[in-house]
Amino acid sequence: MNNREISNLFSTLAKLMDIHRENSFKIKTYSNAAFAIDKLPFQLNSVSKEKIPFIKDIGARVAENIIEILDTGQLSRLNELILQTPQGILELMKIKGIGAKKIAVIWHELGIETPGELLYACNENRLIDCKGFGKKTQSNIQNALEFYFSNQGHYLYAQVETIANDFQKILESHYGSTHTKCVGAFARQEDTIEILEWVLMTTVSDAINVFSTFQDFELVEQNHQSLLYQSQQNLKFHFHISDEENFAKVSFLKSCSSKFLKDFESFFNIKIEQETFASEADFFKQLHIPYIPKYGRSTFSQGVSNSSDFYDNIIQFKDIKGVIHNHSVWSDGAHTIEEMAIACIEKGYEYLVMSDHSASSFYANGLSIERIKKQQDEIELLNQKLAPFKNF
Repeated sequence: MNNREISNLFSTLAKLMDIHRENSFKIKTYSNAAFAIDKLPFQLNSVSKEKIPFIKDIGARVAENIIEILDTGQLSRLNELILQTPQGILELMKIKGIGAKKIAVIWHELGIETPGELLYACNENRLIDCKGFGKKTQSNIQNALEFYFSNQGHYLYAQVETIANDFQKILESHYGSTHTKCVGAFARQEDTIEILEWVLMTTVSDAINVFSTFQDFELVEQNHQSLLYQSQQNLKFHFHISDEENFAKVSFLKSCSSKFLKDFESFFNIKIEQETFASEADFFKQLHIPYIPKYGRSTFSQGVSNSSDFYDNIIQFKDIKGVIHNHSVWSDGAHTIEEMAIACIEKGYEYLVMSDHSASSFYANGLSIERIKKQQDEIELLNQKLAPFKNF
């Protein structure tokens, strides 16, 4: 486990202890440990276990927990509290804007154990009777809950990226890279994803046989052309089944948004279902337009279709010249400005912009006017030392 994962375990433990109204000193110990571990300039899994208790802000008790995590990948105290906590309370912890202390009051004083029950209580104005809950707080919680329910089943691209890429490798191991294509919103690199989709060159019965060996993978719907599965984490996987003759066509159709398809077909006065092509590249050649990658198939533009270099000029990693908004050890970051600058230079960047917390963020070691001046002095010296690289 890396530091971020270990830190998250301690942070979750501290929040659960707070919800269960355990000793405040112990809660602060684990909360501080989570913060300290996240800021360490080295990975705990690279340090000998004998040295862990002597790391600043760690301590003997936390060190024992860290060693347990490194040895087993788990934290037994956290597992115990999870088993003692209703599933609905664990779900409430995931909703932004509802902190541990408020969840404790909601649970212990109102007997509310699920997001649904809490929203119902908000609608009945029951929260304002609790200490520390006014109308504004109740309204904020209600808004957070409504947002949560309206976005259930939606995932940020980054949340499913590893899952999708790993699943692609699994599919390729069964069907080969030429017989499976990732399509849908993920292939278009959209901000939020509801369903992960693939086109498979196989039969429905064969796909069912393959997926029957997958753990925690439930078949939800099926017909002669598609299969819909759901994982234990409620993430949905949609597989479009195709034969070899129609594989390219189905891959294209399923990789486009409905709006793109409507505008695309209207502009070229065609029905793609009636077209015949061996590959997507061939299809674009038939239309005498540049190939439009999947990430360009959310909206269609006549200008884009006629521009031969539009997709050749999409920003790539190699185009990035610097990094903006960075926190260093001056506030709550994990590295010095020089360490970050050297890392940027190694990546070929030209500049680094520091954005450490201001004094108002006292909880994150925000910089006073005097410390800002000292930081600027350090930056000036580094600019001389690392020129032509520039720190701001």
